[in-house]
Amino acid sequence: MGITHLPNSIGNMKHLRYLNLNGNIELRFLPDSICGLHFLQTLKLSGCRKISTFPRNFSHLVSLRHLVITSPNVFEKQLGTLTSLRSLTIEHCRNLVSLTEVTQNLICLRTLRIHNCAKLTSMPSNLKNCTALENLEVVNCPKMESLDVCIANLSSLRSLTIKGLPKLKTLPVKPEFYARSLQYLFIIDCISLMTLPDCVRNLSSLMRVHIRYCPILQNLPSGFGHLTALQVLQIDGSPLLSTRCRRIAGEDWEKIAHSAICAFTGSRMSVALDGDRTNQIHRSEF
Repeated sequence: MGITHLPNSIGNMKHLRYLNLNGNIELRFLPDSICGLHFLQTLKLSGCRKISTFPRNFSHLVSLRHLVITSPNVFEKQLGTLTSLRSLTIEHCRNLVSLTEVTQNLICLRTLRIHNCAKLTSMPSNLKNCTALENLEVVNCPKMESLDVCIANLSSLRSLTIKGLPKLKTLPVKPEFYARSLQYLFIIDCISLMTLPDCVRNLSSLMRVHIRYCPILQNLPSGFGHLTALQVLQIDGSPLLSTRCRRIAGEDWEKIAHSAICAFTGSRMSVALDGDRTNQIHRSEF
């Protein structure tokens, strides 16, 4: 059950750097005195779903680098003032409808995780201001229909995870969406995803692609043939796509034959290619 409140005396721990309150489901508020912890760098509130507000002077946590919150409300304006944040995880925030006020000033942010936010329909256009962002995860947001936000300015972005977006039908078709620095792309449980745009060819640094449980995704775009840095492609639970990516016989094989490939079908199939691209095939049941 955990604790139900924090004492005001928490503010006396002036040199506290790490505070983990995860799993305290009865915790309803944070005392104002917590805002005096000017050396606090990490605050974890995962599972604290009854916290309904943050202290008025939450922005006084000037050293805060890492924040994890679970709450019906996200308190967008207060989060947007935490300009020193390096990583932000927002989960199970059922009333969150926009991230615009959250992301507008987070210029130091390196990791943004948005998990299980039932009302969120899109990503904010000002995400492009987060130029230090390296890792972006959008997971289990059932109303999100589009990722049509420009991330081309995110010159540090290395990893993008898209998971559990049942209304997503395609990725953005505008070339400027795609950050050339991207190295890892994970597309998982997007059951309505039908196509990938040809402009993925702009992802010149892409090394690893995982596509899992996208059952109506039909084919790879021709742009995959231009991904010269691609080393691993994993496909699982996407039967139409797996069939087209079969070695030599598959219609999409030529687009990916330059890569070292791991392709997953109903049974696991991995293809490892040597310099001549013809080395070996390993197949084993799950």
